[in-house]
Amino acid sequence: MKRNKLILGMMALLLISVVACKKITTDKVSEEDKVSAPVITLNGPQYVSINVGGTYTDQGATAKDTMYTVVGGVSFDASGVDASTPGLYPVVYRVKNDKGFETVTTRFVAVTNISATEDISGFYRRTGTSGPMNVSKVTRGIYKTDNAGGVALAGSNPVTANPQFLFDTYFVQLNDSSLLAPYQPWIAGEISLTTAKVRKLATDTTLEWVVRNPSFGTALRVFSHQ
Repeated sequence: MKRNKLILGMMALLLISVVACKKITTDKVSEEDKVSAPVITLNGPQYVSINVGGTYTDQGATAKDTMYTVVGGVSFDASGVDASTPGLYPVVYRVKNDKGFETVTTRFVAVTNISATEDISGFYRRTGTSGPMNVSKVTRGIYKTDNAGGVALAGSNPVTANPQFLFDTYFVQLNDSSLLAPYQPWIAGEISLTTAKVRKLATDTTLEWVVRNPSFGTALRVFSHQ
């Protein structure tokens, strides 16, 4: 009898020991993975203007991801800048972090002999539709427009811009009558402005061009300074 009690006691102790030593594990249901796109910092100004026949040396750029501290690795190609030919040359910089998130930044280089005092900036409206467009001068010869298509919001009164098409487009003034806007990154693909001209009259200044982008037709768009 005593022997049976001793055996039962030992079994109870063994069971307690097994339960006490059992490792309890839990499966991880989900894990939050934070993401952050890298930030590109250009060395030097974003908008550069040089005279025809001058020289251009790109200063490059650096990049840092504030979450993953990824520094460097910015790729760009400035070989397309032709200092002997008037025009506007975008230099595109790209960097991607280890999570696959990419950032793109553009520097614009103008090659023009236009005077630094020349200024065609201001508020314009598209002839026929009154679609509004703001033009800002960013440096000698380089301008940006926020509504290159002059697209108006349907039914707006007074006429306002359609926010779907508001995105900066850059162009260069080559001389007293010619403008140029090469293909550049846009809100939907790439955009360029062809047959672009400025006409300065005693009573008005007008800008005109054809927008090259699948979101637009091929009509000549004329804008009158207000």
